[in-house]
Amino acid sequence: MKFFILFFFCFFVNQCYTQTIKGNVYDDKGPIAFANILIKKTTNPNLIYQFGRANENGNFSISLKEPQDSLLIEVNSYEYETVYKKVRFVLEKDKIITLNFKLNPSIIKLKEVIIGDDKPIKVKKDTIVYDPNKFKNGSEKVVEDLLRKLPGIEVEDNGQIKFKGKTIKKLLLDGDDLFDSQYTIGSKNIDVDIVDKVEAIENYQENILLKGLTSNDEVAINLKLKKGKSDFSGNANLGLGIEKKQNLTITGILLNSKNKSFIVSSFNNTGINNTPYDFNSTSISLESLSEQKLKASELINQGQFYSPLEDKLHRINNNFYTSLNTLYKLNLKTSLKLNLGIYTDKLSRFNKQETYYTINNEVFTNSQTENAVKSPELYNANIQLNKNVSKTLNWEYLGKFNVQKVDYKSVSYNNEVRQTNNVNTKNWFTKQNLNLTKRINDNSAITSSTFYSNSSAPQKYNLAPGISIDSTVSTNIKENNQESRFSKEILRSNTQFLTKFSNFKLAVHAGFHYEKNKFISFLETINSDNIPSTDLNFQNDLVYKYSLSYINSDITYKKDAFAAKLGIGTQYFKFNNSISGNQNNTIINPSLKLLYRFSRHTNLVSTYSFNQVAPEETNLFEGFVQTGFGSFRNNEANMQFLKTHNYSINFNYGDSFYLTNMSLGFNYNHRNNNYFYKNYINPDYVITTSFMLNSGNENYNFNFKGEKFIRSLNSNFKLRSNYSISLNKNIVNNSDLRDIKSKYFTIELTTNTPIVKHMFIENNISYSSNKILLQGNSSNTFSSIKNSFKTVLKLTDRFKGNLTTQFIIPDLTMNTNYLFLDCEITFTSKNKKFDYSIIGRNLTNNKTFETINISDYSKSIASYNLINRFFLASIAFKF
Repeated sequence: MKFFILFFFCFFVNQCYTQTIKGNVYDDKGPIAFANILIKKTTNPNLIYQFGRANENGNFSISLKEPQDSLLIEVNSYEYETVYKKVRFVLEKDKIITLNFKLNPSIIKLKEVIIGDDKPIKVKKDTIVYDPNKFKNGSEKVVEDLLRKLPGIEVEDNGQIKFKGKTIKKLLLDGDDLFDSQYTIGSKNIDVDIVDKVEAIENYQENILLKGLTSNDEVAINLKLKKGKSDFSGNANLGLGIEKKQNLTITGILLNSKNKSFIVSSFNNTGINNTPYDFNSTSISLESLSEQKLKASELINQGQFYSPLEDKLHRINNNFYTSLNTLYKLNLKTSLKLNLGIYTDKLSRFNKQETYYTINNEVFTNSQTENAVKSPELYNANIQLNKNVSKTLNWEYLGKFNVQKVDYKSVSYNNEVRQTNNVNTKNWFTKQNLNLTKRINDNSAITSSTFYSNSSAPQKYNLAPGISIDSTVSTNIKENNQESRFSKEILRSNTQFLTKFSNFKLAVHAGFHYEKNKFISFLETINSDNIPSTDLNFQNDLVYKYSLSYINSDITYKKDAFAAKLGIGTQYFKFNNSISGNQNNTIINPSLKLLYRFSRHTNLVSTYSFNQVAPEETNLFEGFVQTGFGSFRNNEANMQFLKTHNYSINFNYGDSFYLTNMSLGFNYNHRNNNYFYKNYINPDYVITTSFMLNSGNENYNFNFKGEKFIRSLNSNFKLRSNYSISLNKNIVNNSDLRDIKSKYFTIELTTNTPIVKHMFIENNISYSSNKILLQGNSSNTFSSIKNSFKTVLKLTDRFKGNLTTQFIIPDLTMNTNYLFLDCEITFTSKNKKFDYSIIGRNLTNNKTFETINISDYSKSIASYNLINRFFLASIAFKF
């Protein structure tokens, strides 16, 4: 009992004399977030007694473990000078003491030389500013080349730009958006020498009237141009080489107080693609990615032109492209933006493929060769009119019209049977969008949007001689004529109310969406007697309409280092279709995002969402459609919604002062139901039927990205790795439902470093492995490795050259490997107006390239022709 009383008395005395230090950390511009507060005893100033950190508003409060009579307080933050204060307490009176700390920017002095402004990266609130000269080695020609070398920025194969893992919203030119979703026009064509600074803008808000009200985490890249590059300037490049190789490009940029314009016009047959469009692969171009859900689908294949190699090695082309992008300020409140583009090309490829099937103890081989030519033609026009009616009200109109034609012709041999293939596709697309924004007060705003789009994608396919999948047909088929036409019409209206109060931001969306899809198809066969015939099983007349009314809301809470965002979407669907008639459905889609910021450099983000998606038109038609010379497609239609649970957790660290970025993430998604495939395969053709099953699939994904720029070495290192597991199901040749597990692993290391004063090296090495297991037993596996090594030599400011080698092993289990060698030598005139270059491509003169593809029932070895070795003499003029 005495011991308890003594303990209680000591505890009470200690609490009565609890001491607290609180205050604020700031500079001339305002609060300094997440500054370090170090508390030390005056008797031992080298030892940290307690530690704390200011919040995002610069405030701090630290309760001492036990009463002290005097302390030393140290406050520090990156890019600021450390400040010290000595505190003396009077035990009876001073239980709380308030201290404010003003920090001054740090200035480093070396031998009386002040170094404060010569940094490769600077941080200005939400903007990170790069000095390009600190990262260039002389081999860069256009903006995209530069962006690939900046820490924290990535450029994907389709030209998509990411900053700290987030896809950028815009690529701005001196703060103005000339290119919209076609920003690869700028990144692939703007001369790197006119760029003074590159700014990465976080928490970017395109609509200035909504600034401070939204909780988006969008990013943008702004290119600040060098002073004196106003009015009109540009580049002209003329390249001529052996085998009639040509590369002709002219770009111009106009900058003044009223007008900002960029124009590019080019022709080349050297494999280069400096356009926003990609007809060469299955990769979706950046613009098409943003409009994918709006455009009518295409079913019939238009050849295989994809390659993991760079375009300059395999893209046998004949491309003309021109684009005008202009922003004109009609007056102080009104601006007009136009984007006009024309694209034509002629792509050719010779493909050869051997496929080895192992299906239900049956083994057979399919041999295919194809000599193909694809001729795309595209016309694109975009218009945007923006009007700032007042400081609190603006509206904008956005319109687009796009026409795309593709003619595809090939001669193929399917198991030595010669066939000619002709596919004609004409896709047109238009959209209109009117947006209105009203800022009600400092804490709220309202927006309204009306949108309409219409598109159609008719396709005609002729195959001679034809093929039949009907076992009852015994006569030879002279031709197959397949017609396929999707069309899509969308109308939607949306009103959004945004407000903020205390630590909360609220957004409420209400609107209406109407969509109409039509699909008409029929397959006509002509027998040897020239008699045409068709069958109901090879016809489709699908009309699929639905409308939905919705109310979606999300609320964001943010205080100190913690933030949370909760979203609820409620949608009421009304369906009318030729499959199941009329039906209604109400769905709810919840989402949750949690963020905890350990410091201004480190955070942890976790998300969950449950999505219910209406079935797409491509999974609803039931008649057979011939999609290629040996492939057919149909469905077992089902009107169920796809239900998907998504979970993710990501740890992020980014320190721009020390030029270090790292992210570690895990993503898991599970579907309650899903579309699976029944495949019927024989040596002559493949029939694929999709069907819905109330037994979903699962996907696991682990990823890591790390990047470090070492200033003392002027070197940058990037490491990326990804490991994914996918659990799926299928049916092959009337088998039972089979469980399929796919494992994919890739790792990539990129280095960029100087060796000596005038010599730089860039190296990229990557390894990938793909393994598919069938019901627990290994089915197919392969792995590959690729290394690209580039040496840049700058003998003087006027004379430089580079040599690139690529070593590739497509399959480590085979002896086949490839070595590619490219070189370029450039001489610059004294006035720096002219560049004279000699370029060599594929100097090792590889004729073909072989790749491996696997599935749970097959392994394919495919090869295709490459661009032959050539030399190009080039002259570039700056004006």
